[in-house]
Parts: sequence; structure tokens; C-alpha cells
Amino acid sequence: MRFKMIVSLLVTMLTAQWPARASIGFSFGAPAYELHPQESVIVPLILRFTDADASDLLAQGGLLSAAVRVAQTATSSSDAVTPVTIVPNTVDFDEPILTPILLGPSPSEVGLWEFADITRLLGVQGQESGLGERTIKLGDITFVAGASPGQTTVTFTDPSVSLDALILPSTLTFTVVPEPGSQTLLLILQVAIMHFGDHASRSARRRTRMPVGS
Repeated sequence: MRFKMIVSLLVTMLTAQWPARASIGFSFGAPAYELHPQESVIVPLILRFTDADASDLLAQGGLLSAAVRVAQTATSSSDAVTPVTIVPNTVDFDEPILTPILLGPSPSEVGLWEFADITRLLGVQGQESGLGERTIKLGDITFVAGASPGQTTVTFTDPSVSLDALILPSTLTFTVVPEPGSQTLLLILQVAIMHFGDHASRSARRRTRMPVGS
């Protein structure tokens, strides 16, 4: 069963004069995650600026604040992977008085709004991660797998609920697979049943071949 969640993200620039381009997106440490039932995983939420947007991030002074909201948009099911905690990046978004505002966590929603120190000369400019690319870590989200195997797709900044049209939509997929031990046990049981059936069949054939009265 597939399950979807939507993430709304608002990034406030230090200056409002941000060019209307779309070279801003997300990365998550991995393109997809595989979990066992009820296992948890910490996923980094990273904002990527590429090409001219990476240059503009520096020219415009960086980010002053960022807000993230993960909301469940489908009926909950036993195989869904759900967010349970979100931890802000207080190293870069370091406003001492206006501390991060946290939403939840609840089974259906988790979020944060974090701020850079307003006394800084510049906002958060992130790190250079490649030629013409800069990244800013917004925080970490912990997801927990459901009790049953299945797949969950999380859509980040979906156009229908996007708080910032400059950020490209992207998805992250979680696949919940059975525990290795359960697969081994199933195989052992199948082999045992097959062996028992074969043994019973041979015994029946021997009985039918025995002479009458023996």
C-alpha cells in the first residue's frame, strides 16, 4: 500500500529581491530509505542551491529564517512511515532570543520555524558542496516505519501546498521490508512442510504395496 505525505517549506531570504528562478531543491542524505517494521531513521533535510541561485544566495546575504512542516495528507495505515520528531539546525540558525518554534510532533504533523541571529551582518549562507553549489542544513527529521511492509512517499514542497514557489518539488521514498528473521523462518517452515508431505507420500505408497495379511 502506498501512503503519501506533503511537506510545506518556507524560506525567508535576508532580502526580498530574490530572482525568479528554480535551481533550489532538497537532498536527504540518500534518495530513498529501506526500513524494517517499526524501525526509525534520522533523515537530514538539506536545501541545495545550484547554478546562479548559489551565487545569489551569497550576493543577497543568505537566509534569515526557514520553516518546515510535514503533514499527513492520506488516511493513516499500518504500513505508513510517519514523522515523529524534527530537530532544528541551531548551529546556523542561532537567534538566541527567538528560539526555534516547534510544531507537534503528532501522528499527523511535525514542523519547525528557525531563525538566524538578527544581529549578524549576514544570514545563513551554508557550505560550498561542489562547483557552483551550496547547501544549508535545515534540520533532521526522524521517521518511524509502520508495523507492516509497504511504501510511503513524502513530497517536499508540493505545488498544491507550497509556501515558497522558488523551491523545486521533490520526493523521498521509504520502503518497509520484512525482518530477515521472518523470511528465514518462513523458508524453514516451507521446507519442513514440503519434507513432511514427501515423507507422508512415501509412507502411503509403502503401505499400499504391502501384501494383504502381512
